[in-house]
Amino acid sequence: MIQPAVRMKQTLLLGLTLLGTCSLSPMASAQTLPVELPPVLVPREPPTEADANRTTTEALLIEGRMLQQREKLAAAQRRYQRAHRLSPDSQAILQSIVQVAFSQKRMEEGSRYALLLADRQTDASADFLLLMGAYAIETGDLRRSAQYYARGAAALEERKAISQLLATRLRLLDLYAKLDDAPQAAQEATTLVQLIDQALPEVETIMNSDEGRGGMTIHRALGEAFLKNGDFQAAENQFRAAIGEAEPDQLELQLARVDLAADHLDVAQQRVQKVIAAKHDIAAGDLPYRLLRDIWTQQGAAPAEVRARLLKELTPYYDANQQDAALAYFLAQVQLGEENWAAAIALVQPHLEKSASRDAYQTLTIAQWKTKDWEALLDTLTAVAARNRNLSTLQDQLEQIAADDVAANALIAAAEKRRMAKAGLNVPTAQAIAQLCKLREQGADAWKWLEIANQRDSVATAPSLVDFGLAWMVAKQYDLGEKALRTAAAAKMPKSGRAATYDYLAALLAMNDRPDEALAAAKKAIALDPNSAALASRVPWILFYAQRKTEAERSYRRLLAQFDSEREDAPTRQVLRQARLMLSALAETDEEREEWLEQILDEFPEDVGAMNDLAYLWADDGRNLGRASLMLETAVLADPDNAAYRDSLGWAYFRQGRFDLAVGQLQQAVAKIEEPDPVLLEHLGDALSAAGRPAEAIDAWREAVALLTAEDAEQRAALQAKISATSQPKE
Repeated sequence: MIQPAVRMKQTLLLGLTLLGTCSLSPMASAQTLPVELPPVLVPREPPTEADANRTTTEALLIEGRMLQQREKLAAAQRRYQRAHRLSPDSQAILQSIVQVAFSQKRMEEGSRYALLLADRQTDASADFLLLMGAYAIETGDLRRSAQYYARGAAALEERKAISQLLATRLRLLDLYAKLDDAPQAAQEATTLVQLIDQALPEVETIMNSDEGRGGMTIHRALGEAFLKNGDFQAAENQFRAAIGEAEPDQLELQLARVDLAADHLDVAQQRVQKVIAAKHDIAAGDLPYRLLRDIWTQQGAAPAEVRARLLKELTPYYDANQQDAALAYFLAQVQLGEENWAAAIALVQPHLEKSASRDAYQTLTIAQWKTKDWEALLDTLTAVAARNRNLSTLQDQLEQIAADDVAANALIAAAEKRRMAKAGLNVPTAQAIAQLCKLREQGADAWKWLEIANQRDSVATAPSLVDFGLAWMVAKQYDLGEKALRTAAAAKMPKSGRAATYDYLAALLAMNDRPDEALAAAKKAIALDPNSAALASRVPWILFYAQRKTEAERSYRRLLAQFDSEREDAPTRQVLRQARLMLSALAETDEEREEWLEQILDEFPEDVGAMNDLAYLWADDGRNLGRASLMLETAVLADPDNAAYRDSLGWAYFRQGRFDLAVGQLQQAVAKIEEPDPVLLEHLGDALSAAGRPAEAIDAWREAVALLTAEDAEQRAALQAKISATSQPKE
C-alpha cells in the first residue's frame, strides 16, 4: 500500500509534469541532473497547519483535474471533495464538484454541493437561487430555503421580473408561516402589499386569475400573516380585500377573529352573534361557536359559566336546524363538559353516517363509557378500528377505559358474547379488543384476540399483527412479538409487505440473542426483494449486534460493493451512509476509520455526525486541530443541545491550548447529558486543571472515578494519579 506522503509526492510530480516543469522519465532525469545535488532547502519556520492544507489542496486539485481529463470522473470528484474540505470557501472547487457530479447524473450529491455554492456566491443568479430554494424545501431545510428565496427576490426585483417576483414573495410568505416566524412573515406581507398596490399589469393578471379567486387567496394569506403578528388594522384591510361584500357573514367572522386578537371583545361578540342569528349556511364549520366560547372565556367567565351560556344561546339554533352537524358536535362537547352524557350521545349519533369526524367519535366514546352502554361503546370502537386499525385517534380515551377494570371487563365480555353468536366476530372488533388488552398489559389476551381476527381474515389482520409485533419488540416482549410477526409473514400479503415483516422478525430475533435464526429471517426478506439495500443491510447489522465483528465488516463491504453504483435512490444512499459509519466503528486503525468518515463527508458534506466523529479522531490524536475545531463548531451550531458535539469541541479547544473555551464547552456538555459520563468528566477535569482551576479539576476527576467499575482499573489509576499530582502543594 502506498503511504499518503508518497502518494502526495507522486501527485505533485505528475502535476508538475502536466505543467511542463519536470519529467518523470528516468532517462531524462539521468541526463539532466547534476553529479552533485544542491543542498535541501530547509524552511526557516516549520509549516503551519494552514500551509499544509494549502499544499494538500493544490495536490488534490492537480490530481482531480488529471483524473477528470482521463474521464475518471468518480475519482476526480472525490479529489475535489477532499479539496473542498481543506478550502471550504473556494467557489471554484465547489463548481468543479457540482459539474462533475451532474455529468455523472449524481444529481442528489451534486445538489448538496450546489447548496454550499449558493451559500457562498454573492452574485448568484435569481434562477439558481430559486432552484436551490426549492431543493432546500425538499430536504426539509425551510430556513435555508427562505434565505435563498429572499436573495432570489432581491435579484428579481432588480430585473423587474414582476410575475416571478410575486410568486417568489408568496413562497417566502408561506415559508415564514411554516417556520412560525410571525415578524418576518408580516414584513414579507408588507412588501407584497406594496407590490400589489402598484397595480402593475403582470400583478393584476395574477390577482384576477380564476375569476378573482387568485387575488382572494393572496389577500387571505396576507391577512393571516398580519393577524399572527398583531398588525390588526393591516389584517382587517386584507380580509376586507379578500372577501369584500360578496360573503358578508364570512367577512364578519374574519373580522371577529381580528377583534378577538385585539381584545375588542364586545365588537367581536356582536359580529359572531350576528352571523349565528342570520342562520345562513356559510360553510364555516364550528368557527362561529368556537369564537363565541373564546370571547366569553377571554372576558373572564369561568368554564362552567361559559358552557351554560353556550347551551342557552346555541341550543335554540340547533333545535331550529337539526341538520347542522358542526353545531351538533360542538354542543355535544359542551354537554360532555357538563357531564350530560346522554345529551352528548343524542347530539352526535344522528350525524355520524354523513359527517363522521375524529372529535365526534372521541365525544361518543367518552359518553358511552360514562353511561356504561357497553354494546354501543363496542360498536363505536369497531367503527373506528375499521377506519384506523390501531385506534390511534382514540388513544387518550382508550387509555382511560383500559384503566377502568369494570369497563374493560364488560367490553371483553360483550366481545366474547358476539364471538359465540352465530354471526361471529368481525376483524375490527377483535382488533379493538386486542388494543384494549395491550393497553392493560395483558399480552396473552391481546394475542388471543389477534388470533381470532386472523382466523376471520388473515390478510386484513396482517397489518395489525405487524403493529403489535413491533410494539412488543420495543417492549422486549419477544415471544409475543415473534408470534405476531411470524403469523403476519404467513399471510398472503404483497411481496413488499412480507419482506418488511421478515426484516422486522430478523431484528427481533437478533435482539433476543438468536443471531442464526435472525440471519435466516433476513435472508427470507432479501429473497422476496433482492434489490433492496435496506433489507440487505440487516445481515451485517445482525452480525454486528451479535459481536461477530469480522463477519460484520465483510458483510458491510459486500453491501457497499453490491449497491454503491445506485447513486440516485435516496433511501439506498442513506443505507450506505450508515454502512460506512458502521465500518468506521469496526475499523482497526485510525487511518481506516478516517477514510470511512471522509467518504461519508464526500457524499454528505453537511453530515454533522460524521464531522464530529472525524474531528474528534483528529483532536484526540492532536492532528488537524484547526480543521477539527471548525468542523465541531459547525456541528454544535447545527445541534446546540448535543452533549457529544460539545464534548468533542471542548476537547479540540483543549488540544489547541484554548483552555477557557474548552472549559465552557465541556461544562455545557456535562449539563446536557442525562447520565454522568466518566470520559466527559475527565475531559472537564483536564481542561479545568490546564485553565488554572485545580480544585474544580479534582472535583471533576473524583466524580469520574466514582462512576468507574471494577473493569476500569487502568482509567481509575490514571485519574487517581492526576488527583494526587494536582493535590500536591507546589514548591
